[in-house]
Amino acid sequence: MTSLGLRVIDLLQKPATYESFQHLCQRFKTRIYLPKFNKAQEVGENQTNIRNQRLSVPRKSCLKTTYVNLLRNLYPLEHVNHEKLYNAYSSLPSPQPLHVQPQHLEQLMDQFVNSGGNFRGRNARFLTDIISDLANCGMKLSIREINNYLYLMNYNQDTDLTIVKGSYHSILDMGEFNMSTFNTFLKIGIDKQDEGFMSQILDDIVSNNFKFDRFTYDMLMRYAGSCGDYERCLVFFEMFLDEGHILDISMINTVITVLLENNQIQEATEIVDLIFKKPEINNTFNILESNFSNSTHERRINAQELTFLDFHKIQTPNELLFKPVPTLSTFQPLIKYFTTAEHFNLSKIFKCLEEMNDLKIAIPQSIYINIFNSLKEQDIKDLQYLKFILNFMMNETNLKFNSPLFDSIIDTFLKHSGYQNKLINGIENQWLTLKQNMRGTPYSRRSEEIEEFSTESINKLLMFYEPRDQQILS
Repeated sequence: MTSLGLRVIDLLQKPATYESFQHLCQRFKTRIYLPKFNKAQEVGENQTNIRNQRLSVPRKSCLKTTYVNLLRNLYPLEHVNHEKLYNAYSSLPSPQPLHVQPQHLEQLMDQFVNSGGNFRGRNARFLTDIISDLANCGMKLSIREINNYLYLMNYNQDTDLTIVKGSYHSILDMGEFNMSTFNTFLKIGIDKQDEGFMSQILDDIVSNNFKFDRFTYDMLMRYAGSCGDYERCLVFFEMFLDEGHILDISMINTVITVLLENNQIQEATEIVDLIFKKPEINNTFNILESNFSNSTHERRINAQELTFLDFHKIQTPNELLFKPVPTLSTFQPLIKYFTTAEHFNLSKIFKCLEEMNDLKIAIPQSIYINIFNSLKEQDIKDLQYLKFILNFMMNETNLKFNSPLFDSIIDTFLKHSGYQNKLINGIENQWLTLKQNMRGTPYSRRSEEIEEFSTESINKLLMFYEPRDQQILS
């Protein structure tokens, strides 16, 4: 039986080509085994209808000072403080939604529904109270708002599964759901490792005439891979292809993760080598000059890179239909694999970093922290390896130093302080003093001081040694 890695390698080595774009479209029309699905209401259309219903509900007046306080927190000069915003909302007369003007209520919902950052779990509790108030006033939620609420409620994965199942059956009974709703519950079932709940969701997807999308297959393959069910991963992958999905970089990254979890390192690295290509000046599918944004979805990035010439090229005979480009998620699992104690390999780590640099992929702080924490546990006789990474970091234009990153750097140098011991100990003492003095300092000022001190300290370390790239990587 062909393995998952070999199947992907075969597809990448022999990509599909078509005589014309019309020929490609005709290929999908002739697939008689694709079932017919009922057309579901679009999420955007549902959102518009629900908002129009909420706009039509009559509103009541309240004290101007109370309402102005709500507006100050709803439209602040800087970022929104969700706790203060919720307190301002709670200070309104009951029922609160009827005392908020329609346009401000929609903005209020958006602030909590689209909540991000480290306080998602806390903000979900605030959103629960607001949703209860809306229900008491006869105001409904859109499918998008329901899906985002479910995501926020289970962000910290501490919600009781019985409550989740109750919400699932309630939403099914209301009939207000789409494929993303099923995916949200499926992710919760996978996080909770409840195979019974997962099977029920998959059965309901089929019975409601929905079909698996990319995210569904992504979750199922990752779950099967984490369980060591390598053969089932291949089954899901073949289903993914049979339904007409294109093997894009997002699915390739999933395959790489599954392969590494099952110690198929040779196939994973071969896939990366196949899709890695240094950018060329006249390449139509060239990489964007600016670094990739970590918050932007990978498939959206690839779509944005296509120009008119690219679409014209797709219709040209004997041209590749799709050229996947490596992203951050391509190299992250590889670096994680090579930084483990069992598979530690410095040359492979450096290779990943340099390839990411060639592709102008922004390397996040978490990767460097992981590398230094791994180096701290290794028996390193010479600090040249540590200083080589420091030199690489200093050439990163978008990298910002923070406290956890510099902690990992200084801890690693202290562990291997056989060289310039006094210098490293002196930097450590200055760092501890700086952290103590920064207590209570505003975040922006604290970030500037950390950045300035980190840059100065790293330059001191680099002054005593000039890394020889070829010698280290050989």
